[in-house]
Amino acid sequence: MWEPGETGNPNGAKKHKRFLGALERALAQDDGKRLREAVEALLDHAAQGEYWAINMLRDTLDGKPMQQIAAVDEEGRSVAIALVTYSDTTPVQAETLPTALIEGPGLRH
Repeated sequence: MWEPGETGNPNGAKKHKRFLGALERALAQDDGKRLREAVEALLDHAAQGEYWAINMLRDTLDGKPMQQIAAVDEEGRSVAIALVTYSDTTPVQAETLPTALIEGPGLRH
């Protein structure tokens, strides 16, 4: 199965390479004509304001934007944020939630 120290799915990379190889062979059959047509269609959709096409171009050219939440206190200092989830769907009154106990000026990064 997996070798010691190996992580992830070792078969995943092999499957990806097979798909990539098949795609490259199909593209080479017509000297990349269909790929150029697909790129032109993507550019046309983006030019028409299609949100998904604009996002695809942005993600391809600049990379996907980092997903983060930035929070600062009233003095402009970074504040840590914790996401709390409850598996129970019973409504919780705000006064029953635990309050944060913060002592001192806090840490600044």
